[in-house]
Amino acid sequence: MRGLEATHLNGLRSSLISNEALKPIVIKFIQSLPDRIAEIARHHQNGDEKMFFLMVHQLKGAAASFGISTLHQIASNLECIERSHRDEIESLIADARSLIEQIQQVHKKEIHRVD
Repeated sequence: MRGLEATHLNGLRSSLISNEALKPIVIKFIQSLPDRIAEIARHHQNGDEKMFFLMVHQLKGAAASFGISTLHQIASNLECIERSHRDEIESLIADARSLIEQIQQVHKKEIHRVD
């Protein structure tokens, strides 16, 4: 079980967080995640598919760029899902919100140093 926990934590932790020059940018991105997923959810609820998929695509790319593989995977799943699968989209958005809380928890020490 410890191996699985470590793997999961590695997927939550940005691969760039140890780079002192990039750390402030990584932290700013992590702090922006709740607002980003809220905006994605809002576009979904309002039926604005174009903005929904644009925002999901941007999140996917940013998560990959910042090396947060678990978030990248959920965003990839959201991007590939058919528009007609509303319940599945809502479930993935809920998963993303939970994952974002975990990502922020994993980076809590670094976030508090910057604040």
